Amino acid sequence: MPIIPNHPPTQVDAIHSEEMLETEYEEMPLFGLQVPKSVPKVPSNILNPRNTWKSAEKYDEALNKLYELFRANFVEYADRCPLEVRQAGPYF
Repeated sequence: MPIIPNHPPTQVDAIHSEEMLETEYEEMPLFGLQVPKSVPKVPSNILNPRNTWKSAEKYDEALNKLYELFRANFVEYADRCPLEVRQAGPYF
């Protein structure tokens, strides 16, 4: 879960109290990260990074570019990476 500026203590409290175990999540495309749909005392519209961009299309372009950069770098070094890390994803 990304830590949201101005709300990190609230997020950490939710994790420690196990409230995050009861919330729903949505999967971020490409990377497969689980993004909470709600966190107590945190505006839900800022939890998914895509919702914070003025242009969803520009966000999607940036996400795709980041994914390709990550993929290219990971593929180059995957043979030196522990199996547990490779199995954790994202999958290329």
